Amino acid sequence: VCAGDRILVGLNSGALRVYRLNELPPSEPNGSANTNPPDSDDDASLTPQPPQPPPKPTDLLREVEKFSTRAIEQLAIVKEATTLVSLSNYYISLHNLQTYE
Repeated sequence: VCAGDRILVGLNSGALRVYRLNELPPSEPNGSANTNPPDSDDDASLTPQPPQPPPKPTDLLREVEKFSTRAIEQLAIVKEATTLVSLSNYYISLHNLQTYE
């Protein structure tokens, strides 16, 4: 379930994971961001630069191990009440969206 730039994921172990969505730079069609030729007067431009690792699309912010005793089947958010609703083993539970308790 999405909450702003956060994604909440319920696992079959009963844990809850909270991820942050990162903004990714637009991809270049040719795979090269530099369209200008390197200056021949600059010696630093002759040494190859190591490729930068691609930015990660998400970061794990938090994992709540004992969120549920059973597999989490479904999650929903009630924005007006800042409440997270979880369905697990045919039971509905309400949690504070800030603390996940």
